[in-house]
Amino acid sequence: MAYAWEDRMTLSTKLVACLLSTVSFGYGAGYISQYEMSGDGIQFYNWNKSPDPSDGMNFLLSMLMMLVDAAIYLILTWYIEAVFPGQYGVPRPWNFFLHRSYWCGNTKPRDTRDSHLAFRQQSDEELKLENEPTHLKLGVSIKNLKKVYSNGKVAVDDLSLNFYESQITAFLGHNGAGKTTTMSMLTGLFPPSGGTAQIYGSDIRTDMDSIRHELGFCPQHNVLFGE
Repeated sequence: MAYAWEDRMTLSTKLVACLLSTVSFGYGAGYISQYEMSGDGIQFYNWNKSPDPSDGMNFLLSMLMMLVDAAIYLILTWYIEAVFPGQYGVPRPWNFFLHRSYWCGNTKPRDTRDSHLAFRQQSDEELKLENEPTHLKLGVSIKNLKKVYSNGKVAVDDLSLNFYESQITAFLGHNGAGKTTTMSMLTGLFPPSGGTAQIYGSDIRTDMDSIRHELGFCPQHNVLFGE
């Protein structure tokens, strides 16, 4: 039945069908088989011809279509992984490839002086905190960071905090306080539900790829072997 339908298919119809790589491969294997049975085999002088004079398809076209299929599948994989990264990762907007920042990176100069987002709107007396150092370089600036899971649980609620170079910053809190969730958002494992954070001037919502070049993360569990 397949060969009966093939006799009715035009060249354009066959090329459209070859957008499935298995169809392209099947055509190529079929032409190899036919030429081997005739005793000629596939040669450079006949790879662009079909054993059947009425057939516009040939071995060369099937190979070219497999290359086209590979390019299409590569583009689809790149796009789907960017927009739907799965359980871990920050999804990009559907039109991310239209943004200049994706191809050229963040062209804005990294000015951490404007990244003191966390506590400048509130007085130190109100927050009961010591003054932030003015002689140290700001590394991470978190402003109003929030994470709400799909079940409605609020894991991180309006967190604002600054990390400075030459200092060690530690999170202390009970189980479920949001420590791991905060680190997961800062490292790009989860997207934030609200607020943002800047790491050396780069926003975790839009510049995670460039941030990862300067970021190391040691998780609390074994990422290779389950317990």
